[in-house]
Amino acid sequence: LFCGKHKHDVISRIKYYLGGFILSWVSALAVYASAVYNTAIARSNTDIVMNAVIIIFIVDVDEYLHKGIQAVQSLMGRQGFIEDENDAKITKLSATIETLSGKLEKNDEEIKK
Repeated sequence: LFCGKHKHDVISRIKYYLGGFILSWVSALAVYASAVYNTAIARSNTDIVMNAVIIIFIVDVDEYLHKGIQAVQSLMGRQGFIEDENDAKITKLSATIETLSGKLEKNDEEIKK
């Protein structure tokens, strides 16, 4: 869906498209609400500028909080709090590799005889 590469299946591409569409829609709605709010309460140009600066400040604080949450999640992932399912898969794969390497050693010994 709207993508030339078939890296993801159709369901994933639809999810990505809808997520991007919703994010764009929410951003446009926020711009519209800010413009309407500023024109409704501002009595002068300095009030409009002041309100715009406050909105930009709030957006920056939100971005910093988001980066902090991502950093905490990254640290938690390294400590094993999040990736338990992947750890189980890795353990299972390493056991399978050990089993296969044991079988290969037995086959090598039989070939040498």
